[in-house]
Amino acid sequence: MTLQTSHGLTIRDETLAGLAAYWEAKRGPRAMPRRDEIVPEEIREYLADTFLVDVCDDAPRFRFALCGPGVATLFAMDLAGSALEDIDLAYEAPEIVHDYTLAADRRQPICSRHRFVNRAGRQLDYERVLMPLQDANGHVRWLLGGLVGTAIQLRRAAA
Repeated sequence: MTLQTSHGLTIRDETLAGLAAYWEAKRGPRAMPRRDEIVPEEIREYLADTFLVDVCDDAPRFRFALCGPGVATLFAMDLAGSALEDIDLAYEAPEIVHDYTLAADRRQPICSRHRFVNRAGRQLDYERVLMPLQDANGHVRWLLGGLVGTAIQLRRAAA
């Protein structure tokens, strides 16, 4: 299944397409839904591959509030509580931070694909969707994300 969203995104993965369709339905005619409109029980089949990121005002910084087990397995760590810049993203870090910033600043979903080897020698290959959520005042305070892919340990990390 491939989903073409109203924002012109092409999402290849079925799980991510379902999560994006849910976000689209919740937002209605607005730019984005509110955080309190996202009901975990309604997206139960996507939760393993879902994460929630707090958009902090300084810089901006992005801190993982929640991390599904599928995302944790892919990164070989539970991202909850971690800031984006604390995660081993190797040379891909600036582009990934840019995606998060773009989703928050433009107030629109972003879908991207990444393939890289991190410093620990783990090759990650994934598709990710980031969808902004607003607070009661219309400010982007969270990003609802979905991430599906594979990871292979290519080599041991240098001591």
